[in-house]
Amino acid sequence: MDQVQYRGTMYYHYHDNQPQTADVLATYRGSDKTLAMKIDGSGDNGVRTWYLGGFGNTVRRGSSNLSVPVSDNGKVSGTLWLDNTGGRDARLKPDGHFDGGFYGTQGEVLTGKASNEGGEKWEGVIGATAAQAKP
Repeated sequence: MDQVQYRGTMYYHYHDNQPQTADVLATYRGSDKTLAMKIDGSGDNGVRTWYLGGFGNTVRRGSSNLSVPVSDNGKVSGTLWLDNTGGRDARLKPDGHFDGGFYGTQGEVLTGKASNEGGEKWEGVIGATAAQAKP
């Protein structure tokens, strides 16, 4: 399988706040063993979308830096880049970290922990299952 899409949910909360949910859409690309992930928590509180990416100071939405390598044992980690403006060329800011991996006999489950220990502190868990395979 060259490309597998995962869909799921992130359950999270800001410290001293009510639990919230966000939609998760992730794509594993077997050709270069990378994972791209979008977490959409937009709603009544405005635009709040995170993208999983590499480390750095500034990233723009649509940047090639918005994917991370997947290790041979299925582990994944990276920076969560926040878009809270929704613009096409929005500058994203680092707003957390994701640590997780693929599980199951065919890697059909993606799960992990997301958190931000600085600034606006929050934490959550992510669970997603393979939704579609493309040869």
